[in-house]
Amino acid sequence: MAHLSEPALLHRSPAFQALKTYLIELTGLGYYHDKDGTLALHVQRHLTRLNISNLAQYLDLIRSPEGQEDLDYLLDDIAIGETYFFRNTAQFDALQYDILPERIANARNRGTLKIWSAGCASGAEPYSISILLSRMSPALKAIDILGTDICGRRLKRARSAVFSEWELRGLPDELRRDCFTRQGKLWNLNAQFVRGVTFRQQNLMDILTGPAEDAGGQFDIILCRNVLIYFDMDLMRRILARLRDLLVDGGWLLVGHSEPFLEIAHFLTPVSVSGTTAYRRCDGADGETLSTFTPPLVWTAPPVNFPGVPSAPPPPPAMLPNFPETPGFSVGANNAPVNYEIPPPPEPAVDPRTQVKGRDALDEVHKLADAGDWRKAMDSCTAYIADNQLDPAGHFLLALILEHQGQGAAAFEALKRVVYLDRGHALAHFHLGRMHAMTGDAKQAKRSFSNARDLVSRMPLGTPLAGGDGLVNDELGTLVHQHLARLEG
Repeated sequence: MAHLSEPALLHRSPAFQALKTYLIELTGLGYYHDKDGTLALHVQRHLTRLNISNLAQYLDLIRSPEGQEDLDYLLDDIAIGETYFFRNTAQFDALQYDILPERIANARNRGTLKIWSAGCASGAEPYSISILLSRMSPALKAIDILGTDICGRRLKRARSAVFSEWELRGLPDELRRDCFTRQGKLWNLNAQFVRGVTFRQQNLMDILTGPAEDAGGQFDIILCRNVLIYFDMDLMRRILARLRDLLVDGGWLLVGHSEPFLEIAHFLTPVSVSGTTAYRRCDGADGETLSTFTPPLVWTAPPVNFPGVPSAPPPPPAMLPNFPETPGFSVGANNAPVNYEIPPPPEPAVDPRTQVKGRDALDEVHKLADAGDWRKAMDSCTAYIADNQLDPAGHFLLALILEHQGQGAAAFEALKRVVYLDRGHALAHFHLGRMHAMTGDAKQAKRSFSNARDLVSRMPLGTPLAGGDGLVNDELGTLVHQHLARLEG
């Protein structure tokens, strides 16, 4: 007789739907509503580990006080925990040049600078903030950085402050040397960067009830990156409303690049800072919310001098542009045109893969972009494209670099070239949909999102996507579904 621990048979057990319902209600991860296959694979591993073949018995176990450690093992699997130091360098540029200087000045007047990293996994994000603050303002002592996660096992690793080479990927040698001590294949974060960072096990659902003090009080900055995308729309809106309440007036929310910005703009003001978009609580409208998406404001932080630290000029802010159809046209600060020509690809008379030269050069572009050296990344990428005009990977990477730099029109044109070269590039269709939505072109946005949806639906479950840095087709399908749902009201 086959064991129920085989994934194909887990679906047939009446206990499977009960288990799925329990986990979604516990965690809010509506992502698993239509992901029975993915969830079954996770559950199978734990049934095998515990040598349990009865799914109802396993459900009883993780519901019981005695089974909380086993529940934590499962949560570690089903809740996405990808993290590494200084992930999304554009946002850390925004923190360094725009957000933190103003918040530090404000904290000096009212007490402690409070920052919350929600869904912090093994702690790379809150520790990255600690490193950044120590280099910006070493004399500032009144700092409270809180990291929370639903999984206790992850927080145990976070408190140890020991990290793998993978979690330090892309980190410059200078930061490794100054901030970490190598121990075999692992890296220990130095003690001065651990001080001021605390961790607490917390289900993000819990912030919906109880006073602000239970959630840690009010914060200057909340980072909730790559978390909201896994919630159902109704729950996501309730959490966004609560996150707004947990920000001080003038406080900032940072989210992942694929988060639902149209929804966030109903609760917080989108602001363009250093090539990315952040969201700010502005109580001038006191309680009012935005009924439609508003293009980001331009935020220029007031100058703040940090003793002993040379000041660095912030990157120029960029208004969110309209995206014209003119190839090579870009928009920079204050909507000034930027001439950054991208050669149009010739007719693809041969298989593009036979034309690729120097793929190592494209890997180097990735490294430059991960390190935040955008100008060199852009120059290297255009040089790669000159030699490999038929390779969609180069055009797609250039589109991401241009968007990070605030050159939306050029990014848009680069994405169109990707689709021209590879009609099956799901992420290019998805990003085109995002850009159409940002400019209010709902019809074209729906068309692009629908193209992406159709492409990923034809792929086997768990198929990695070209240019996705580990993103798989079912994850993108969830994002597309959410964007289409918002556009359709």
